[in-house]
Amino acid sequence: MNTIAIDLGGTKIKIGIIADGQLLIQDEDEAHSGKGLGYDLPVIEAVVKRNLEKINLDLGDIAGVGMGFPGLVDNL
Repeated sequence: MNTIAIDLGGTKIKIGIIADGQLLIQDEDEAHSGKGLGYDLPVIEAVVKRNLEKINLDLGDIAGVGMGFPGLVDNL
């Protein structure tokens, strides 16, 4: 099973692609946390696509995505 892990930090966005518990590839890019998540979503998309291409996978090969956020998330 292939999964994507995304860590949304205050200064860096870290992304890893994992298969059966093994890290296949990892990458990071600058975060712009002061501008809100909407600003960084295209960055996240580009990094994920770039790394999937490097290991010859596409989104159809991904079973799930895990995300870590700084601070509290309001579920309302």
